[in-house]
Amino acid sequence: MTSHQAPQWSIKANAKNAALINESGRQRMLSQRILVLSSQMAEAYDPETAAELNDTVQLFSDSQNELTQNPRVRSELHKLYGSSTELNDRVLEFSLLAVVVADPMADTESAYRDLRAFDSTALLHDLDAVVTAIESMAGKDVERLKSIQNWSLYAAIVILLLEAVLIFLPAQLSVTRFITKLEENSEALRQANDEVRDHNSSLQKMQDELESDRRRDPLTGLANRLGINFALTELTSNYGAPDSQLSVFHIDLTGFRLINDAYGQKSGDLVLKHVANVLMGCAQNPDLVARIGSDEFLIALNADASEADLQTFASALRTLIEKPIDIGAAKCHIGASIGIASTRLKECSPQKLLPYADIALKRAKRDGGGAVLFAMDLLEELRTQKAVAQELDIAFAEHQFTVHYQPIFCSRTRTINSLEALVRWEHPEHGTKSAGEFMEHIYRLGLSSKLDQIVLSRVLEDIESAQARGTPMPKVAINVSAASMMDTDYMERVSACSLPSVGLSLEISESVDFERHMEHMTKRVAEFASKGLEVEIDDFGTGHASIYCFKKLRPSRIKIARELVLDVETAQDTRQMIQTICTLAKSFGAGIVAEGVENEDMASTLSLLGCDYLQGFGLSRPKSFEETLKQLQTLESAKASVVDTAA
Repeated sequence: MTSHQAPQWSIKANAKNAALINESGRQRMLSQRILVLSSQMAEAYDPETAAELNDTVQLFSDSQNELTQNPRVRSELHKLYGSSTELNDRVLEFSLLAVVVADPMADTESAYRDLRAFDSTALLHDLDAVVTAIESMAGKDVERLKSIQNWSLYAAIVILLLEAVLIFLPAQLSVTRFITKLEENSEALRQANDEVRDHNSSLQKMQDELESDRRRDPLTGLANRLGINFALTELTSNYGAPDSQLSVFHIDLTGFRLINDAYGQKSGDLVLKHVANVLMGCAQNPDLVARIGSDEFLIALNADASEADLQTFASALRTLIEKPIDIGAAKCHIGASIGIASTRLKECSPQKLLPYADIALKRAKRDGGGAVLFAMDLLEELRTQKAVAQELDIAFAEHQFTVHYQPIFCSRTRTINSLEALVRWEHPEHGTKSAGEFMEHIYRLGLSSKLDQIVLSRVLEDIESAQARGTPMPKVAINVSAASMMDTDYMERVSACSLPSVGLSLEISESVDFERHMEHMTKRVAEFASKGLEVEIDDFGTGHASIYCFKKLRPSRIKIARELVLDVETAQDTRQMIQTICTLAKSFGAGIVAEGVENEDMASTLSLLGCDYLQGFGLSRPKSFEETLKQLQTLESAKASVVDTAA
């Protein structure tokens, strides 16, 4: 009886084990299918893909439940993880993340990052471990049942020999038939194992393709920021000797965003593809070309080149990029700034070149374009900028900024007409710093609007204090940055000023791009005028202002930049230019202030040329609020004395 039943047990056990192996292998395949579908959903939401993803997740969960219902599988899981539910928990977590990716109301891209962040490799390893455990369990079953069969066979032979040869023969034939079936089932089990291995190979190939896609820019086909380090390592490993040179060109397109805004994203995509083709045409095997940002590209050259060669190559790139591009609706132009970093591989790792090239690019952009080759002094400058940024953070936190006032005099009477508020930094170690010593850092860090708020508050406090002390201040001009002109909160605060006894004017530097923001600025200036506030154009002659700007903005005064009046006493062309500016400004009803007056002779000359007001160290240096009040009181007393004498 035992000899008869043992083969049947083996057949049933092997069939169950084969089914379990197939099911666990199917689990592995479903997990990778979920990853592939989730990747597609992250690129673009598609209802059919979402439905397929949900169905796959359901099959994945149902298959896991079916597996773990087997008590022997639960026992094996307990041996592997110390708990029979740990793998179930991982499968559930993985499934829930995938369901979020398929949800049309969810943030698919963020959910996909969470799914990718989930250790899918560990899950795959766990599913492989389950396959291995079931295979081991099946092998033990075969061995155990073979042992029982052998024992039963020997016992049957003895019994049959003892009882009758005629009884033994049929039993032997029956056993042989069962052995044949057992071997057939063993072959089926082997084939199932082969299929699982084939599935694993296919899944690995799909995973490799998915990883390759993640390292590529879908628009241009170039390596992206994720793949650049891998590509650089591969480039230098395959082609770079220790003494070979690697040069990186970090390219930032100028004017691309304007094209994107004016003509649409499709036109912007055409421009990016065009630039990618230009760069690929300039590269040679095995050079690397990548797109590492919205309008940023990179070329890595593995070839010896002098600094002059690198600059020549960068100049050729800029020339090709700046050629007109046909986008269908129009021909457009873009520019390029390039940061270059180059080194011998034995001296520096390729990955360090990327931040060096970025530093050089920032300098190129700050200088107005072109190409800049990285040098260590740029790194030192960056460190200095970071140190200044930290000091400025402390300065804002500890209220180290103060306001000084410089008088603006009437050119005919030499009386004080108005004051200009000038910000000063009371540095705890270096003393008082003028705006020229730190404003570049303020603009670079985007803190100009914040500083303008502080200056405005301090000026309003000083005006109120002067009124309370019986010495009203004349009109005060406040410098306003481009950022503040675009800052609605700042402009609303300025508009809300209610100072009936004192005028307030805003000095807008010519560095502001007037024409680009003309509509916005015209509206603001009209609001200021309705509230008694005036607008002046500062540093005239060094920036963007045009006759059209005068006509639209109607400034109350323009201030001729110091650089234009330095040689007014000795240069005839300078005098003619200043006289022309005065005539132009007065045709629009604007007053003229000459900055940088160094002495009385300059003051007289400028007055004769038509300047209404004068400002400069030769007349009065900027003073603190208290010193300014004393100066105003002294002048008021002197004026009163003259009146009394005349009387």
